[in-house]
Amino acid sequence: MHLFSNGFSKYSNLISLETVAQIRSHYDTLLANRTRTTHLRSDLGGTGTFGKEKITQLMRPSSLIPTLKNFKAYQNATVQARYLLGDGTFRVLPYSKSGLRISGEVRDIAMIVISSKPYLLFAKNNESAEAYLIN
Repeated sequence: MHLFSNGFSKYSNLISLETVAQIRSHYDTLLANRTRTTHLRSDLGGTGTFGKEKITQLMRPSSLIPTLKNFKAYQNATVQARYLLGDGTFRVLPYSKSGLRISGEVRDIAMIVISSKPYLLFAKNNESAEAYLIN
């Protein structure tokens, strides 16, 4: 992998064309099944007709097809992500442990102070922002 000064990186041999075809077959199956993937979908296509996806992103597809993790491409991507993002000290906590449950697609989080009390402000995709008091 080569890192460029402007923040981009290049990895020449992440995935073979044969593997692309195999993984695409799995993704096509997932994308066709809206019922099974509703909670994992987000639209990266910006504004437009509400409810019509333009660029669909599936979050955590391996939660539905665990064998995706067996592909060398997944393993290569994991190694490169660790290289670029660190040792994995960031982790997602379920709401049962964090005490915080936000529905929808969160795009940004900021800490704000209102009347000397700290709040977390969540900006969500195509929805109103939500503020939560930090106890």
